[in-house]
Formats: sequence, C-alpha cells, structure tokens
Amino acid sequence: MSELVWFLVPLGALLWMAGGTWHKAYRRWAYPLGLCISLLLAGAPGWPMLWVFFVTVLATHLGYGDDSSWFERWVAGAVYGISVIPFGVQWSVLLMVSFVGLLWASRRWNAFPHKLVEFLHGSLHAFVVVWGVTRP
Repeated sequence: MSELVWFLVPLGALLWMAGGTWHKAYRRWAYPLGLCISLLLAGAPGWPMLWVFFVTVLATHLGYGDDSSWFERWVAGAVYGISVIPFGVQWSVLLMVSFVGLLWASRRWNAFPHKLVEFLHGSLHAFVVVWGVTRP
C-alpha cells in the first residue's frame, strides 16, 4: 500500500471542519465515503472499510451539538469509537474518550476553539483507520 494514503489524515480533518463550517454532509457522507473508497482502491480489505463507513455515518448523524445532553454526546462518542473496532479495542476507547473530552474542553474553556475539536476529531479518526490498514 502506498504512503499516499497518509494524506487522508489531513483530509479527514479538513472534511470534519468543513462539516462544521458549511454543510454537515462533508462530515456525514464525504468524509467516510472518501476515506473508505480511497483505502479500498489502495488495497485495504473490504469488510473493515464497510464497517468503518457504516458506523462512521451512523456516529456523525447522532446528536452531539449544543442542544444535546451529555448522555447523547457519550452515546455518539461510543459509536464513533466503535467505528474503528476492527483495528483494536484500545483505539475505540481512545476515540470515544477523546470525542467527549474534546467536546467538554471546548465548552469549558473559550480559549479551546471548536474548530480545533473538529480538526482533532477528523484527524484522529483518519489516523486510526489509515494506521489500522497499513500496519504490518
């Protein structure tokens, strides 16, 4: 598999941020579709990519915005973490905790901008998926 797949990490961050700035479809559809199709074309196995696609689409459609309770944010974070379970439970836990922790930090401190949260959500998720399919 080519090293070029690592360019999907900043692309993940960009699409998550675009989903928060312009239209949620960038985050909900373009990100998982672009990530999974790109990795399939690069030679990634099919079943993990289908899992990542469908569970990521589900996670990004769940409510975790300003009108959502912390319970709803934890549920969204858990599904977000479950999306990478084919690559290891430790990555699922990391993504779940980081998802909720970053949301909490952006609401706790005004100096922690929500755009940074979106950037980190997209890049962390893309990193785990790319690492998962490229590891030896």
